Amino acid sequence: MVERVRQDDKQRFVVLRLNAPAPGIALIGTYGTDGSANASMALYLYGDDAEQRAAEGEPKWRNWFGETFKHSR
Repeated sequence: MVERVRQDDKQRFVVLRLNAPAPGIALIGTYGTDGSANASMALYLYGDDAEQRAAEGEPKWRNWFGETFKHSR
């Protein structure tokens, strides 16, 4: 569920409420710095098994993010 959307001349982001893989929130956005574009994503999971779920999902998210937003110079 979308909790918040923000877009201005410096940044764009959405805050999502998550039900799976565990209760939590996700912050996904883009912003510009020194003439370059940047993307970021933060996931905050809650509950007794949140740490385990985060550890299990981290390699998959890192791979997806790295492939989707390849760094070039």
